[in-house]
Amino acid sequence: MRASAGRRGAFAVAAALSVVVGVAGCQSDGGGSKATGKPKAKAAQGAASPIDAVNAAYKKVSGYRSAKFRMDMTVPGAAAATGTTGAAGTKGTASSTITSSGTLGWNPMVMDMTTQGAALGMGVAGAPTTLHSLTTGTAMYTDMSGAIKNDPEFAKALGGKSWLKTDVGAAAAGSGSDAEADSALVDNSLQSNENPAQQLATLVAAPQISRVGLETVDGVKAEHYKGHLTMDQALKAGSNGKALTAEQREQVADSMRKAGITAEDIDVWIGADSFPVRTDVKMATAKGPVAVSEHLSGYSAKAATVKVPAAGQTFTVQDLLKIAQNS
Repeated sequence: MRASAGRRGAFAVAAALSVVVGVAGCQSDGGGSKATGKPKAKAAQGAASPIDAVNAAYKKVSGYRSAKFRMDMTVPGAAAATGTTGAAGTKGTASSTITSSGTLGWNPMVMDMTTQGAALGMGVAGAPTTLHSLTTGTAMYTDMSGAIKNDPEFAKALGGKSWLKTDVGAAAAGSGSDAEADSALVDNSLQSNENPAQQLATLVAAPQISRVGLETVDGVKAEHYKGHLTMDQALKAGSNGKALTAEQREQVADSMRKAGITAEDIDVWIGADSFPVRTDVKMATAKGPVAVSEHLSGYSAKAATVKVPAAGQTFTVQDLLKIAQNS
């Protein structure tokens, strides 16, 4: 039976949301604005060793509150759902890249982000491939006017509301499907949160940090450093992991092992001014490789701000479910 317009609209919105929540989640700390896992070694600009260079960057970034960013997230399987092709994953599994850009702040935690990619649609007719979202704390507001305007019945059911509000932390904690569970695992393991200093703190936890060499990133001469961590090491170093009890951390680690996740590789490019200009996090999963590459610029000591929609302009996932059921 052909789905009604209202139901198709609800499914299109939910499909796009599931991807953008995953992107935001991979950046979301969910534990406050202060970085944990602070490196102990004394930082110094122009340091001779990789550990000192990363510590110098940690010290520099810790004094700032916001920056501009561009992020590419490559995930396995998403391309197949939309009929597109991407980089090869394990055993020929297709992958797809989602690109995001905007402004992020980590004290307080806010984000103004535009996300693009065919994977946003997840093969659902009418789902948008470009989304604008605003985040403050763990609350995310996604502008769904692009999907709504093509579905008058759905727009009428929403009563003119166009911003979907969701709590990223609650969505991950209450995930039930395999796809959502995988997203939650990625969120915890990548440690790619809004505070760049946390990424540096996680890298410091690597048993060995090596210098790759001087490279040019976005027109900036930067030293490339890399490290490898097991999931246990990453969880202990990251703020998400530190918020867990030993028993909870073991449960997360066990879930990661079942998903085929055992370790992560972190690469960072640090400029002469000790600001990181790029960070990459990669890991293998049972479904294929996952990679996040984030380019940073325009660091500011001023806090970033976002103006979120009024309550009368927002709707929730629960509202979508009601519309789908009544359509």
